[in-house]
Amino acid sequence: MALAASGLAFLMLSHLLLAAPVNAGFRAPEHFAKNEHVAYEAVKTHDGGLRVRFQFMDPFDTLQVFEHTYDYQRVLELSARYGIPDTLFEPIPVTELPNRDKVLDNGLFHARGDMLEPDLSAVSTFYGPEFTRPIARFIIASLKERGLDTRAHRIAMAMAFTQDIPYGIPSLDGDGLFRSGLSPAPLILLTGYGDCDSKATLFVGILRYLISPEDILFLTPEDEPHMLTAIRGEPGPDERFIVWEGHPYLLADVSGPGRATLGERENESQDSHVYRVEPYEAKSLPYHPDADYSLFGRPRFHIPGAGQVHIGLGRVPDEDDEDARSARDFGYGPEDAPGREP
Repeated sequence: MALAASGLAFLMLSHLLLAAPVNAGFRAPEHFAKNEHVAYEAVKTHDGGLRVRFQFMDPFDTLQVFEHTYDYQRVLELSARYGIPDTLFEPIPVTELPNRDKVLDNGLFHARGDMLEPDLSAVSTFYGPEFTRPIARFIIASLKERGLDTRAHRIAMAMAFTQDIPYGIPSLDGDGLFRSGLSPAPLILLTGYGDCDSKATLFVGILRYLISPEDILFLTPEDEPHMLTAIRGEPGPDERFIVWEGHPYLLADVSGPGRATLGERENESQDSHVYRVEPYEAKSLPYHPDADYSLFGRPRFHIPGAGQVHIGLGRVPDEDDEDARSARDFGYGPEDAPGREP
């Protein structure tokens, strides 16, 4: 039986330690890129919230601002669930395999042959109720207010939202957790960026509340390090799609910062790929409080950003350009932002 999210906090600290904050403030990750109209802010408030404000461009070329306050402690605790001890890849006795499988479940991973990989469906499902459902509700409300609430517009707006989140390769090494380069939804909220697989799981986590979950696939090209999704639908002229179990699925590449539409690949120079297909499945992996971590050591989850992330409007600042680094998003800078911790 899957553990309810509300009970997770009492189990997480049995094997994971919350370490002191690292990289306080925003520090651009590897290959960071963003659109000029984008501004992102995540601020820890005095009453224990994490206030997220994100300005993005919807598919109708209208600027939108998503604003929501999450529970900061829950963001940390549920971020810490994702990932497995990096020592798990070392040889272990066959008698330890059942315990290893419990550790995989706890970290939202699974074994695929000889590979230990993130369970993409489990990641997208687990973080839905607290982190991606508020985004889906925002999308529905915005579309309904303008008389635009259709399946196609829901998909297009969820794509635009995810694509406009700044692109960056997660760099959270050194805490003993292996994440396979993927940041789940709460880590994206904490840091303000994500890469292709991080954004794919975020997108699916949003989309599962907007359309039938059975219409969604994860796609991994066999010939390039990338991840995208596909959505069931009838392709139009020149739209890229695959056929899965007799039905067409249009490609949905949300990695950004380019804003590819449904059926369009970000990289137009590559017209054909062989994909590994993983249908999205609404699933919950059980949490095993009896999993023994003594063989693998105790990972220490490092809190990124210290609850203060500002990504301002305009170009990406240079490393030593302090003026360009000052936050211009939403009309105030980091020193006078309301609710900011001293």
